[in-house]
Amino acid sequence: MGWSKAPRILLIWPRRGNVLGRQVDLSVLQRRASGLGAQLGVVTRQENVMAYAQELGIPVFRSTQQAQRARWRRPRGLARRLDWRKRGRSYVPPEALREQRAALKATKAQPLWLRLGAFTLGALSVLALMAFFLPSAQVRLAPATSQQELILDVWADPNIPVANPSGGLPARETSVVVEGSEQVPSSGATSLPGRTADGMVLFTNLTAGSVDIPAETVVVTLDVPAVRFATTREVTLAAGSGNTAQAPVCALTPGSAGNVEAGEVQALEGNTGLSVVVTNPDPIEGGTDLSGLAPTAKDYEDLYADMLVALSADALEELTQQVGADSLLLAETLHVQKVLEAVREPEPGQPGDFARLRLRVEYTGWTIQVADLEQVAQTALEFDRPQGYQVVDGSLIVEPLSQPEMDGNSTARWQVKVSRTLRAQWSDTQIAQALAGRSRGDAAEWLSGTLALSEAPNIEMSPNWWQRMPFLAFRIGVQTQ
Repeated sequence: MGWSKAPRILLIWPRRGNVLGRQVDLSVLQRRASGLGAQLGVVTRQENVMAYAQELGIPVFRSTQQAQRARWRRPRGLARRLDWRKRGRSYVPPEALREQRAALKATKAQPLWLRLGAFTLGALSVLALMAFFLPSAQVRLAPATSQQELILDVWADPNIPVANPSGGLPARETSVVVEGSEQVPSSGATSLPGRTADGMVLFTNLTAGSVDIPAETVVVTLDVPAVRFATTREVTLAAGSGNTAQAPVCALTPGSAGNVEAGEVQALEGNTGLSVVVTNPDPIEGGTDLSGLAPTAKDYEDLYADMLVALSADALEELTQQVGADSLLLAETLHVQKVLEAVREPEPGQPGDFARLRLRVEYTGWTIQVADLEQVAQTALEFDRPQGYQVVDGSLIVEPLSQPEMDGNSTARWQVKVSRTLRAQWSDTQIAQALAGRSRGDAAEWLSGTLALSEAPNIEMSPNWWQRMPFLAFRIGVQTQ
């Protein structure tokens, strides 16, 4: 029984044996059950136990099934004591309760007007509290926007370490190497060697012995530069001074340059020239020239200038891709840093239908960081921002008004137009505090006259028929669109 938490305790007597056969035993068990806040019942068929239980007011059942289905009766005093224990109060005897009722009846009732006044005051207090705490309001505001614009003079210089508010931007030199080849038709003319001149020379022996002159012996004129001829067959001079022999020769220089007048061939190359003398009794002729195209120096000058323009466009495109989106290339600062290679084929004056030029050039340009330009723009705009407005994120626009112009060799100057969108701002908490307790119309008028709005404020009350703003600021919700 000590650990039982049930409101009823059922004792089942064994069919045989004499267990707790005295009335005082049942009385002790009943008192223990009452102390635990439970009702005691027994299941037994023994006559003496049934009699003791009836005298003590303990319900008696013949089986457990009957005990579960039947309603347990309990003594009047016991039920009252159990109810008091369930409520967590101390037990009050019936005599004390009767005395309390008699004292209440003897108390004189308050006058009716006083009771009605107290009731009315309580009802009004409840209504006042409801009016104070129950209403709520939702205020929707559309802030006005405006466009802020400014024209700035900015300049870029590689010697500036960081951006400054006056418009100075640090520049960084970026280089790229591009190459290309082009050709144009030759505009000049030149002579091309045609047929080679030939003729006869006469050798004279200066010695007492015979002299053999082999084929391909070279004889020359005394002009500068000398015209050279070669014998085409071997000849032998008979022994004795003054003996002569003729030999055919062919000019080693093709074209008309091999044509010489009679008597102009006067020397031999090599040791043979010490033993004989040579001359041409007749002119050596028959050499002819052909006319052909050849590039001129101006052809290459014009081609060079045109290629630099084309390569500049290629360098600008490559540098733009190289610097990326976070940098800005100043196209006007692009210049040729160095010509790494320039090959002309053929050289000016040499035969050729086309003048071909291959260039490999290093270009250098200045870049600035977009973040530096935006920082200068934001700083300049911030000085002119009107009170009560905040900047709309991502609304900054920077537009160039002029192209950068070089001021000497170290500074590029130009103008930009900067603009951004501003939106009216306010404190929602302060708005709620200012509206607390105002009438609905007064609140709308105050909002329209105090705040910069793009449209009339929208005020929704709960309940919707309520015409005054809540007195508690936290019951007013302010939503900015």
